[in-house]
Amino acid sequence: MIKRVDKNGNLISERIFDDKGRVIKDIHHTDHGNSKMHPKVPHEHIWDWSDPKKPKPSK
Repeated sequence: MIKRVDKNGNLISERIFDDKGRVIKDIHHTDHGNSKMHPKVPHEHIWDWSDPKKPKPSK
Protein backbone atom coordinates (compact mmCIF):
# COMPACT_ATOMS: atom_id res chain seq x y z
CA MET A 1 0.00 0.00 0.00
CA ILE A 2 1.12 3.51 -0.79
CA LYS A 3 -0.28 6.47 1.17
CA ARG A 4 -0.17 10.08 -0.04
CA VAL A 5 -0.35 12.98 2.37
CA ASP A 6 -0.50 16.73 1.86
CA LYS A 7 2.06 19.20 3.25
CA ASN A 8 0.16 19.27 6.57
CA GLY A 9 0.26 15.49 6.94
CA ASN A 10 -3.41 14.96 6.05
CA LEU A 11 -4.13 11.70 4.24
CA ILE A 12 -5.07 12.31 0.58
CA SER A 13 -5.16 8.81 -0.89
CA GLU A 14 -4.19 5.19 -0.49
CA ARG A 15 -3.31 2.77 -3.30
CA ILE A 16 -3.61 -0.97 -2.73
CA PHE A 17 -1.84 -3.56 -4.88
CA ASP A 18 -2.34 -7.29 -5.48
CA ASP A 19 0.40 -9.91 -5.16
CA LYS A 20 1.44 -9.26 -8.80
CA GLY A 21 2.02 -5.56 -8.12
CA ARG A 22 -1.10 -4.40 -9.99
CA VAL A 23 -3.28 -1.66 -8.55
CA ILE A 24 -6.54 -3.12 -7.29
CA LYS A 25 -8.04 -0.18 -5.42
CA ASP A 26 -7.56 3.53 -4.80
CA ILE A 27 -9.14 5.11 -1.74
CA HIS A 28 -9.43 8.89 -2.01
CA HIS A 29 -9.91 10.99 1.10
CA THR A 30 -10.93 14.12 -0.83
CA ASP A 31 -13.61 14.93 -3.39
CA HIS A 32 -10.95 16.10 -5.90
CA GLY A 33 -12.61 19.52 -5.78
CA ASN A 34 -15.72 17.98 -7.39
CA SER A 35 -18.34 17.30 -4.73
CA LYS A 36 -21.03 16.56 -7.35
CA MET A 37 -19.04 13.65 -8.79
CA HIS A 38 -17.68 12.50 -5.41
CA PRO A 39 -20.21 13.44 -2.70
CA LYS A 40 -18.96 10.63 -0.44
CA VAL A 41 -15.54 11.02 1.17
CA PRO A 42 -13.66 8.77 1.44
CA HIS A 43 -14.58 6.93 -1.75
CA GLU A 44 -13.05 4.03 -3.69
CA HIS A 45 -12.04 3.40 -7.26
CA ILE A 46 -11.73 -0.30 -8.10
CA TRP A 47 -9.36 -1.11 -10.96
CA ASP A 48 -10.55 -3.25 -13.89
CA TRP A 49 -7.78 -5.41 -15.37
CA SER A 50 -9.95 -7.29 -17.90
CA ASP A 51 -7.80 -5.66 -20.61
CA PRO A 52 -4.26 -5.89 -19.16
CA LYS A 53 -2.97 -3.39 -21.73
CA LYS A 54 -5.48 -0.72 -20.61
CA PRO A 55 -6.44 -1.12 -16.95
CA LYS A 56 -9.09 1.37 -15.82
CA PRO A 57 -10.29 2.66 -12.45
CA SER A 58 -14.01 2.77 -11.77
CA LYS A 59 -15.67 6.18 -11.78
